[in-house]
Amino acid sequence: RVLEFTHEDIGSWLAESWNLPVNLLEPISYHHQPQKAPKAKLATAIVHLADFLTRAVGFGSGGDPWVPPLNHKAFERIGLAQQGLEEVIREFNDELETLEARSMFEGGV
Repeated sequence: RVLEFTHEDIGSWLAESWNLPVNLLEPISYHHQPQKAPKAKLATAIVHLADFLTRAVGFGSGGDPWVPPLNHKAFERIGLAQQGLEEVIREFNDELETLEARSMFEGGV
């Protein structure tokens, strides 16, 4: 806020300066506003959903304590049915549990 730019702005600037391809640049630049992605619409929608899910379970940080709103058009673009989303969430939770267990075993937090 003080510097008047977001992590999306910084990521976009870095992706452009590194000449990353559109399929990487747009998800970085537009993951909070997937409707603005002009070309990599599906990849941006997937990153948007992943960001939403990780924040919803309290993993990671966007610099604030809030879960970003889910863009329903992006969700529709992915084409996951309710059952598919439930499977993604189950696998996601299983993977988080595995990572937490590994971290505890290795002496991490």
